[in-house]
Amino acid sequence: MSNIQTIQELLDYEDQDELSETSGIPLKILRLIQLKARSMVNNEVIQLEPFWMPKRKPIYLDIETVPKWDKVWLIGLLIGNEFIQLYASDYDDEKRILTEYNQIIRNHGERCLVTWTEFDTRILKKRMKLHGLPVSILNALSHVDLKLKIRRCFIFPTRGYSLKRLGTYLGYSFVNPHLDGLAVSSKYQDHIESGDFLDREVSSTTRMIARAIMNWADK
Repeated sequence: MSNIQTIQELLDYEDQDELSETSGIPLKILRLIQLKARSMVNNEVIQLEPFWMPKRKPIYLDIETVPKWDKVWLIGLLIGNEFIQLYASDYDDEKRILTEYNQIIRNHGERCLVTWTEFDTRILKKRMKLHGLPVSILNALSHVDLKLKIRRCFIFPTRGYSLKRLGTYLGYSFVNPHLDGLAVSSKYQDHIESGDFLDREVSSTTRMIARAIMNWADK
């Protein structure tokens, strides 16, 4: 690519049209690559377009599933200052927490649902359909995929756009930084299969994630 070997050389290359032609990289993508390089080198956040959130009051949502994503066992909702945690004591309890979740959403249809990605809403709808529960209210509810929105608006000097990476960069303190979604799912599955006590830090995961999402949206 025009003998460019370092990030600094990429930043210093001024003729973007020539670089696009010689490298075969579309100009639009090349400009984003250069902006990402600038962000990393200068440790700065670059804003691409205005960031805004809907005027409707939010409901922050996070779920936990088993490793294969075919069962939901924990749903965390932050509505105003109220944190609601719906926990399935075993796999057969999934329909109950999905029913309760559906009713909560019905009671707050005027609000906007905020998740880190669309994974949460997609899995919930899939599981609700499987149990014969209505999803029409969920389809009608306004929804913000916060990660997608942030990627469109900002370039961060981080390796990826995971909630933990960006939250850490912005100074959010995770209580259990060693836990991720896979670890939490595996611990729950072990708990169900062995009957051993579920670690308390696992059951607090959705509270932390919901607050991290809220912290992000407020910024």
